[in-house]
Amino acid sequence: MRNLIIISYLVLLGLNAHGQIKIVDNFLQNSYLNRFPDDRNGASESLIHCRDGSQYIGSKVGMNGSNMLFRLNTTDTINVPVEFIKKYLGPDDIIIYNNGRYHLTSSWFLMLSNGYSFGWDFTGQVNALLGWRFNKQLAAGIGTGFESHEGEFGGIYLWDDFHTVYGYGRFYISERKKRIYLDSKLGYGIPVNDWGPDNHTGGALIQPGIGLIYPSRRGYRWFVALSNLFQYTSGSSREFDSFSNPIVTKYKIWYKQVIFTVGIEIH
Repeated sequence: MRNLIIISYLVLLGLNAHGQIKIVDNFLQNSYLNRFPDDRNGASESLIHCRDGSQYIGSKVGMNGSNMLFRLNTTDTINVPVEFIKKYLGPDDIIIYNNGRYHLTSSWFLMLSNGYSFGWDFTGQVNALLGWRFNKQLAAGIGTGFESHEGEFGGIYLWDDFHTVYGYGRFYISERKKRIYLDSKLGYGIPVNDWGPDNHTGGALIQPGIGLIYPSRRGYRWFVALSNLFQYTSGSSREFDSFSNPIVTKYKIWYKQVIFTVGIEIH
């Protein structure tokens, strides 16, 4: 199971190396003139993605027929034909920076991550989450994953696995390019590999943490996080003494581990 965790981590690194994740946007299926709402604050910065790969940073002035009037941050005003526009992001949709990288603030996102513990006792996680960004500070979602614990916990050797389901919340405390956030998972671990005299139950999952997410010009963003994992379970473990007599130990335990996580948010 540890190999599964490591392989998934390498897959994430491979995605970063190739850097070619593309998000298909269906914006252009809508009406040309209605899909670009006017900015509520003309001084706020917006972003235009063009089909040829170029980008413009500035603010929308209005529409001139089938052209968008767009004031650049150099104070020049240009006409951009709407058929050349792949995506328009207004000031309510993004936090944009001078180099064209940005964070989305109002959209859905898919989050994939892999985390594991420090120290000899091993805990690993693979997670997938679907969420929504409500505004510049708040995001939430629901997720599922796989979690494995192996090592000496509470004086006995244990190997317990779980499928996890959980709710997720995030609060941003920074609007810098590398945004700092606080987050938490609250859910339940469903036992896996429950066999013979060695068995364990499901239990509550709590995982508060702090993270750092990086801006991007593309439809994905990388993040790293550090968290405290608390997973409850109870069960029994069988060992043998020097005369080959079975020794069954019952336990109730909170797995408590510091988890380092690397992940990607898509869209």
